[in-house]
Amino acid sequence: SHISDPATGFGSLLDGYAISREHTQEYVEGSLQILPLARMMGLTLVQYVDGVSDHLPLVARFRVTVDDD
Repeated sequence: SHISDPATGFGSLLDGYAISREHTQEYVEGSLQILPLARMMGLTLVQYVDGVSDHLPLVARFRVTVDDD
């Protein structure tokens, strides 16, 4: 997880995320990543938490070319 700078006073800015190989084969291995939205918006983490959200988004890729669920 992403742990923010201790100087900011914030802990983890992520919720959990789990992918089960038993229930989905569509996940693209290694594609899960933190989207650095605060930086993309030109904000500090403090500004981001105060004005946007207390969590950073996660993105992942899934292959959905076949309906197998």
